[in-house]
Amino acid sequence: MLGAPPLLIFDESLNGIDPLAAWEIKRIIRSVAASGRHAVIISTHLVEAVPGLCTRAVLLVEGRIARHWDARQLAEASSGAFEAEVMVALRAGASAPA
Repeated sequence: MLGAPPLLIFDESLNGIDPLAAWEIKRIIRSVAASGRHAVIISTHLVEAVPGLCTRAVLLVEGRIARHWDARQLAEASSGAFEAEVMVALRAGASAPA
C-alpha cells in the first residue's frame, strides 16, 4: 500500500476466490483495521463474512439503511443468526413501498 490513506474500501474482495485466498484477505483486512491507522469499509454480498470482519454493519436495501448492527450485536450473533436477521430485513425492505 502506498502512503497511509485514512480510509480503505474493500469492494467485494472475497467474491470468486478460493478458500485459502479468502482466508488471507480476511487476515489482511483484520490486520489493517487493528492497526488503528486506517478506517476500513467492506462492501460484500457474502453475509457470513460480516460478523468475523466488522465492528459495525449497515444493510442497504434499495439505497436505504434497512438495518444496522453495532460491535456488541455482531460479536453476540452466530453466523446463522446474523444471516437470518439480514434475510428478514431484505424481505421487509423488498416488500416496503418505494
